[in-house]
Amino acid sequence: MDDAIREQLKRLVARFDDLTRQMGEPEIAADFERSTVLTRERAELSTIVELFESYLTAETRLSDAEGLFSEDDPEM
Repeated sequence: MDDAIREQLKRLVARFDDLTRQMGEPEIAADFERSTVLTRERAELSTIVELFESYLTAETRLSDAEGLFSEDDPEM
C-alpha cells in the first residue's frame, strides 16, 4: 500500500477514535444536535475504518506466514 494512502487512513482511524471518545462525553450526549452530527460523521467513517483494520490484520498474517516459510525448519 502506498505510504500516502496508509497515512490518510491512519488519520481517518484517529478521527474515528476521537469521535467515539467525544460521543461518550456527557456534555455531547446532552447536546442532541452536536451528538447527531458526530454520530453521522462516525457512521460515514466506520466502514472505511473496519476495512482498513481488516487489511492490517491480513497484512500481519501474511507477514507471519512468509516468516514461517523463510525459516530453515526441516519439519516444514
